[in-house]
Amino acid sequence: MKIRDVKIFFRSAYITATVVCCAVILYLGVCKSYEAMRQVCFSDSRSAVILGEGYIKFFDFEVYF
Repeated sequence: MKIRDVKIFFRSAYITATVVCCAVILYLGVCKSYEAMRQVCFSDSRSAVILGEGYIKFFDFEVYF
């Protein structure tokens, strides 16, 4: 392996980790604001993501499997 290849690998890994961290932070922020909106507008303390038996409730959308 060349040193250049190793540098490219670590640079790519760093950029990928940064993008994934930003996406996770954005997702968690949206979930937190959704839960706050449900609390203020509807006096409901429901979570943004609910895992039930045979379904997943993501915000207000239900997926059955």
